[in-house]
Amino acid sequence: MALSMARPSRDKKTGVWYLRQRPPADIKAKVLGGSVTIPIGDGFRVIKVGETVEASLGTKDANVAKERHAQADATLRKLWEAHRHGPQRLTQKQVQALAGKLYFLLAETMGDDPGRPETWLNVIITNAKAKAGRFGRAQLRFGTESEIKAAAIEERFGGWVDILLSKENLVVDSETRTRLLNAVAFSFDAAALRLAKNADGDYSPDAAASRFPAWEAPLAVPDKTPSLPKDKITAWDLFERWEKANQEMKSEGTIKRYRASWRSLSAFTKDKDVRALTGDDIHEWAVDRRDRESVSPKSINQNDLVAASSVFKWAMGRERRLVTDNPAAGLSLDEPRVTSKREKTFREKEWKAILTAASNVVIRDDNSGLDHACRWTPWLAAYSGARIRELCFLDAEDIRMEEGTWVMDLRQTKTGKARTVPLHEHLVEQGFIEFAQSKRKGPLFYNPKRHKKGASTPPDEIRAQEVADWVRGLGVLPTTVAPTHGWRGTFKTRAIGADMDVRIRDAIAGHSARSVARDYEQPPVGMLAEALKRFPRYET
Repeated sequence: MALSMARPSRDKKTGVWYLRQRPPADIKAKVLGGSVTIPIGDGFRVIKVGETVEASLGTKDANVAKERHAQADATLRKLWEAHRHGPQRLTQKQVQALAGKLYFLLAETMGDDPGRPETWLNVIITNAKAKAGRFGRAQLRFGTESEIKAAAIEERFGGWVDILLSKENLVVDSETRTRLLNAVAFSFDAAALRLAKNADGDYSPDAAASRFPAWEAPLAVPDKTPSLPKDKITAWDLFERWEKANQEMKSEGTIKRYRASWRSLSAFTKDKDVRALTGDDIHEWAVDRRDRESVSPKSINQNDLVAASSVFKWAMGRERRLVTDNPAAGLSLDEPRVTSKREKTFREKEWKAILTAASNVVIRDDNSGLDHACRWTPWLAAYSGARIRELCFLDAEDIRMEEGTWVMDLRQTKTGKARTVPLHEHLVEQGFIEFAQSKRKGPLFYNPKRHKKGASTPPDEIRAQEVADWVRGLGVLPTTVAPTHGWRGTFKTRAIGADMDVRIRDAIAGHSARSVARDYEQPPVGMLAEALKRFPRYET
């Protein structure tokens, strides 16, 4: 699928095309809740800035929509850049010159056929009412006389000021806006007076035209933030920078998941600069993952888009500033509603079959460790709720005695938080301690000498998948039930029946605390061991 630039989106019900754009993350706090004035066709629209800026393009014609979208999108991007630099102060000459643009716009475009003189005299009268505070909603508000006048002037002339600023891609300070409102009010009167004369047949030279100086745009405000790199940065370039910077901070599993997602994004965007990517581009990639690569929307939302957003957010950091926007922020695909056909835990006949098969595994003398993994990891998971991969990472040195209790140290976990878990007495009776001590040192369930150096998949992950395949091969589980992850729910469900406190259950299984306060409650090994004594045995 070809990569496209930002493009309009079509309302499925009405067929009308829309502009939708997210404000950049680095200025979101500045612009959220405010408004922007953007060109739509021959006019201008005032749009409120929320999580997205959304405006109807006023057409069902795709070609017209594309043209209007390009104009509005370009204006928005220039306005975002102006907000990055911050509000500017215009000189008196610049204020008068900008107000003069309105004068010439009205006087020159309507002078050939201005209508009746009374029309323009009424405009002057209405302007005078606004300047006196007797216009629109302002005259109904409470406040001082000066506050009411200011509100009326803003209501009458503010829209014209917004258009003038939008056309010049300017963001000005409050003092400049006040002066500009008064200047626009004057130029509006001057234009209306000239048009009234034109309507009466008077086209003599207009002295008012000469009072407005030529417009000279203010010099760009120097950007004090670090400049963006000049060289092109592809998606893969960006990921490699992130990976190098996060080797010591992110787990191997996280880096591997992110690498897979970014490899797909890189293949989709090819050699395009990441700073040119938009939310539409990222959404197209997600759709491509779903439709062409057959990845589920749930997996894309939880893995791919999280990986993309996380790396972009890192790249936006002030000390790096590789990009100015996070095009993946807030994106997600619609997920089809899935009705669960059954619980995620193992039923009694299922866990009995798995544990019986594990007990009957024949240990071959091939020194691979797979037979030992199939023999012991299901039982270890059944009595701890640990993930099979966490168990496959165990070394012989991780099985030790603490406070008179045999424990296992789970050093590599999904959450990155190591934990120590007591071993149930049933495991000791089955001979697990003797097996671990026979290994003396090194991995219990795989042979590191058989693992290729530099392989992208670590040996414990490979072994965990092989155990899952072995369980699936027993033919005792429906396809909707995970062959190894089901032990987590099974352990915690049986723990409820043993009246085990939720904090104990979470500590053993490695589930995160649900609150900051709970995070301070770390049950010691002795407390965990005492609770585990009440945990019922699996009788096969």
